[in-house]
Amino acid sequence: MGAGATGANRRLGAAVLGAAGLMLPAARSISGQILEVGDESPRGPISQLLPDEGEDIAIAVPVELRRLVEQLDAPDYATREGASRAIETSGASIGTLCALLVDPVLSGEQRCRLLLILESQLTSVPRGALGISMRRRVGAARREPGIEVVDLVPGLPAEGVLEIGDRITHVDGRPLQSHNQLVVVIQSKAPGADLTFTVRRAARDEDGTLVIGADGRVVWRTLDLTVALGSVARLIDPQTGQVPAPGTVERELERQAGEAYRRYAPRARRLTIPGLGRADAAPAPSDPFRTGD
Repeated sequence: MGAGATGANRRLGAAVLGAAGLMLPAARSISGQILEVGDESPRGPISQLLPDEGEDIAIAVPVELRRLVEQLDAPDYATREGASRAIETSGASIGTLCALLVDPVLSGEQRCRLLLILESQLTSVPRGALGISMRRRVGAARREPGIEVVDLVPGLPAEGVLEIGDRITHVDGRPLQSHNQLVVVIQSKAPGADLTFTVRRAARDEDGTLVIGADGRVVWRTLDLTVALGSVARLIDPQTGQVPAPGTVERELERQAGEAYRRYAPRARRLTIPGLGRADAAPAPSDPFRTGD
């Protein structure tokens, strides 16, 4: 595949961006065979952002933040809304929000509003992006290992460092088993973090012609290339506004948000209604909503 991908190819690629800053279309080999791009289980770490359940959270909550939490239960709606927005923009960490939510004296209103803020914090954690379209080598995988770069996303860090045709075999010294592993490793890092990619690249002479060895095969070089990651937020297609499909890391962060609701949402209560007797317990809300006057 030539080094100069067409603008049409780039625009098409941008419309099918994977959630980690890598495009994951099914690709065709030179022979026309469809190469599988499955959703293998990740082999890289995904951070657990919530504290362990039941653990004592030793975080000092600022007085001003506690004052805002009190206002979440104010009589008038405007005050409650203003306090919610102030907490959202205060820079309160996920750990601090969890420390507030373990307080047993919180009202249902305070608890639900804090949960909405915590959910937003969890699901909007900045995630790294590399900016490649790739395919997994199959068939001759043992002879030609690695994840092959088939296109580069303009304006993201891979451009100018990686080349179309490169085969990424390791990240920070860890061998790659699947494209999804690469996605997880990249998205688990913050924008600006450095990753070192071990790459096999076809050797070329001064004229750009492939170097062929005595055995008649292309000569490959092994390079270690360090890249400072960009942001997955840059992957929104500027023409269509399309966002990447949810990936492994995004689904894990959503799972942790659901775990936060399970831990901290208001408990179910039994109500006695005159003339009807005792009602069944109502379940705690899985997605609390804001209430108005």
